[in-house]
Amino acid sequence: MTPHCGYSVCVPEAWIDVNGHMNAQYYYSLFYEAGIDFASHLGLGPGLPGKSGRGQAVVESHTRFERENLLGDQLLVKSLVTNFDRRRIHFFHQLFNVTRGYRAATMEQLELHIDVAQRRTTEFTAELLRNFEAMTALQGALPQPGEIGRHVQFGRAG
Repeated sequence: MTPHCGYSVCVPEAWIDVNGHMNAQYYYSLFYEAGIDFASHLGLGPGLPGKSGRGQAVVESHTRFERENLLGDQLLVKSLVTNFDRRRIHFFHQLFNVTRGYRAATMEQLELHIDVAQRRTTEFTAELLRNFEAMTALQGALPQPGEIGRHVQFGRAG
């Protein structure tokens, strides 16, 4: 297993909304593409269902928008495996605006490994589990981002 370098893109004009910044729908699309790229690196790519009859299903997702992205900004999504067991894997994606030097958004996802024909969860193969272990070892003793596991909070207006 080699380190994953991240997923990079430049904000195109089609992603800009009436407010002059990147529209929320494209954050989701970007995280989706970055997630596929990272999952493929781990052995969970789009070809997996055809080869093994197994695939992934996102069962929970949480996105935080922190800063805006503008036309032409260079973006980089860095992804982490934060936890896994025999049937589930938890990812945390961070979107960095390389042009402006800040983190712009995060998304965490919980995915289940499924048997596509039976439409039920199934266990990861031993090879995939080794890949997840290797990736977490490569990530090292990174501090867990404080946002993991948070939920939407709506405080009282003062």
